[in-house]
Amino acid sequence: MSVSLSRALYNLIFSPERHYADPDKTICLYHDIHTAKWWWMTQKTLERCKPGATIVPAIILTDKTQMTMFQNKAAYPVYMMIGNIPKDIRRKPSCQGYILIGYLPTTHLDHIKVATACRCTLSNLYHACMRKILSPLKDAGLNGIKMASGDGVLRCCHPILAIFVGDYPEQCLVAGIKSGEYPTCVVPNEELGDFFEDMFEPRDLDTVLAMLAKADGNAADFTRACTAAGVKPIYHPFWEDLPFVNIFLSITLDILHQLYHAAFGPAEIDACCQRLPPNYNVHLFLKGITTLSRISGMEHGQICALDFLYYSQYPIHSTETSFHDNKLIFIDLGIHNNFKIPKLHNISHYPLHVQLFGTFNNYNTEHTEWLHINFTKDAYHATNQKDEYLQMTLWLERKEKILCHEKFIHWRCAGSPPHPLQNPPGTPPILAEYFRDAFAHFVVGFQNPDFLKRQVKAGAADYFLLFQSVSVYRKIKFWNEDPLGQENAGDALDVVHAKPGYTNKHGQCIGGQFDTVMANDGAGEHTGIKGYCVGHVHAVFSLSEHVLNVVFTGVKPAKHLAYVEWFSKFPNAPDLNHKMYKISCPVECTTSIIPVSNIRQSVHLFPQFGPVAPRE
Repeated sequence: MSVSLSRALYNLIFSPERHYADPDKTICLYHDIHTAKWWWMTQKTLERCKPGATIVPAIILTDKTQMTMFQNKAAYPVYMMIGNIPKDIRRKPSCQGYILIGYLPTTHLDHIKVATACRCTLSNLYHACMRKILSPLKDAGLNGIKMASGDGVLRCCHPILAIFVGDYPEQCLVAGIKSGEYPTCVVPNEELGDFFEDMFEPRDLDTVLAMLAKADGNAADFTRACTAAGVKPIYHPFWEDLPFVNIFLSITLDILHQLYHAAFGPAEIDACCQRLPPNYNVHLFLKGITTLSRISGMEHGQICALDFLYYSQYPIHSTETSFHDNKLIFIDLGIHNNFKIPKLHNISHYPLHVQLFGTFNNYNTEHTEWLHINFTKDAYHATNQKDEYLQMTLWLERKEKILCHEKFIHWRCAGSPPHPLQNPPGTPPILAEYFRDAFAHFVVGFQNPDFLKRQVKAGAADYFLLFQSVSVYRKIKFWNEDPLGQENAGDALDVVHAKPGYTNKHGQCIGGQFDTVMANDGAGEHTGIKGYCVGHVHAVFSLSEHVLNVVFTGVKPAKHLAYVEWFSKFPNAPDLNHKMYKISCPVECTTSIIPVSNIRQSVHLFPQFGPVAPRE
């Protein structure tokens, strides 16, 4: 597998682990696949016949995509990644944690005129191709294969199909069930929209396999047996002979197609999206989202505006109960007649899948959206559109070799001085209202830390500013460490902008951007909101050495400072409905100067639109 060795070499995972949130080890944490139950259960089963075996969890992704805009040219790629690579590495396209293992046929078999026979043949064709592609997993998963990791250690590895990722039609195709049914359990159709504390039992794999074993016998008996087992009469599905695989548990829930596609009125959603404040970590859809076509996986990820979408990717899923408790309002308002929807029943299975395979950012079809660009669309556009698959695979092979050589060149050139950057265009002087008063309070309070607030206010009233301008910065860049303290998790880049509006060379007025931040007031801890306040950054500046020596005697303040306008303090508890904290702009403007180091992260405020978002 072509993985960026600089990070993956010493971060590969070869055994399951258990992580806990408390010293008594009663609260389990599930995040990466090696912390979940599937790896533990499979490891124990494998150890009975192959002591000392190393499991290589294979994660398979399939997703059909269009290669052209007008000619209806489609491709059906199959991707694979392994669970031994930490998710924060394999999720990044630059680390190349995914590989393309084949293209499935996209024919419609139009020469078969009987619709039932055509659908049956297409299903059998899909499984025959997948069986051929995944055939190496049969012997290697059972008997093992000697493999050397990047550090040179030789292990007996057993690649085992752990997770299949696909949208709902593909899940039905793989499980061999009818559309409208649920692939994992045998929930009745009339109860698809209900929430159950005790879920229905998963489909019985042994019973299904016993029925499928009759495929080589009498066709009528085979069809009746499959119907009794609740599956379609598929001729030897690809997962039938794969060792240690329960396909009904391996089919995971899909965040992208099963939650992000929810719609609650196009006009209202577009109005809310158009009026969100800017933030570095939030993509703004200034024209709304309901009119978008050919949306990428990254855009789907940014579209999630509903509270339970965020919670669906957390280790603990408390939103499903509250949703089912309140869902009847949709029927009362006439929005839905019923909730017999397989995708809605998925919410009941979220805790089970988190416990089996870890959190959902391990596996969902968001990843396939950008894989299509690299492995399918770019490859197709490099061909002459005739016998394209041979040309596409050759192009991908050459591109991989070029990337390997490019990494070698970067390694050899490491340490070379960077190219000098051009000086940014000059910024006109900015006069921030209340800045003089805020700076006076900062100077008096810094030099007299024992003063009470009224003493600081009295001293600031008599303070005379000894300079006329400061050096202003347009933005702050900083890295936030993983809040859960995971060893392999990378830091997240965060940016806070504080730039005024200006007129460009074409005479267009470009609006300014002043971001909101979470700042520590001195009592804040590593997690939680206690000791933090939300503020609006109006300026980021530094003082020259001359000013520092003249204004401050003795201890000098931090070099980089921020001028912040504060919102109201956090309430004691979040809102009961959306579980978020409400803050507001105070009637009297409150500003202060703080060290940039007190800023913990940027924060995105969601406006309280009221019954209807403003349209003007």
